[in-house]
Amino acid sequence: MSAENLANVRRYVEEFNRRDFDSLIADTDPAVELCEWPEAPGAQTYRGPDGLRQALGRWFEAWEWMHLDIAEIVDAGDRVLVSLNQRARGRGSGAEVELTSHNVYTFRNGNVTRVQLFIDREAALEAAGLTPNYQEEKR
Repeated sequence: MSAENLANVRRYVEEFNRRDFDSLIADTDPAVELCEWPEAPGAQTYRGPDGLRQALGRWFEAWEWMHLDIAEIVDAGDRVLVSLNQRARGRGSGAEVELTSHNVYTFRNGNVTRVQLFIDREAALEAAGLTPNYQEEKR
């Protein structure tokens, strides 16, 4: 199932970049949760397909465009940790920003049940059930 989970995360990133949100949401569990970055002002947890649509709508109210590139993807059993290089342009300001984020996807029966967004890699590693020394262990 892990290879399928990795492929699903890659597909989600592609669908996000195309703004094909209907396809992205169709492959989620009906009880899916999306947990925004804990550091973000006003961070929320969104539930269900309607919650995902609400989160995506809010993000694209603020950002003219966003693009994600996968920097690393790690199989963690029923979870996948994906590190992303993100670029975006503010809708009102026109300012372009870049950052690296780390998302943890949790799967059940091939469907994503939870997405947790992080800026802090250590927190993402912990949420994925990986040790903070993952990089050293990988060598």
